Amino acid sequence: MGISHEQGIFIPQKFYNLSQKGLKPPSLKVLGYSPNYRPYWLKLYPLLQNFPVKIFAIDWQDYSNLVLITELGNVHLGDYTTQLAKKLSILAKMRDLSKQIPIQQIVYIDVSNPDSPVVQLKQQPTKQPLNSLVKND
Repeated sequence: MGISHEQGIFIPQKFYNLSQKGLKPPSLKVLGYSPNYRPYWLKLYPLLQNFPVKIFAIDWQDYSNLVLITELGNVHLGDYTTQLAKKLSILAKMRDLSKQIPIQQIVYIDVSNPDSPVVQLKQQPTKQPLNSLVKND
């Protein structure tokens, strides 16, 4: 029996028989999935097929914030029941973000409000003048 990502049927890895020819665990990891999410999965999965940004994992653990772990870093989609296609469209337009901002500087990308996406960057240490650190007696 094959595994059907498209249908939202998940089989724990311990049940995979990797020695069977042609059967391997899917590369997309899903965290916190519940069968209750299946209707949303059926909408989400087709949108992720051939997506221009590589997605390594989907994190369903926070009901109010679906998170994609991508090549650009963590992407917060917010509530996955509203404007999902628009949110993913905005993310697709950001696929070349790494040409403008080093990936290491990105904490997360937030497209929960697709009309106003946010890229949260790591804070850079502020440079203090040396003379302010030296005590004058």
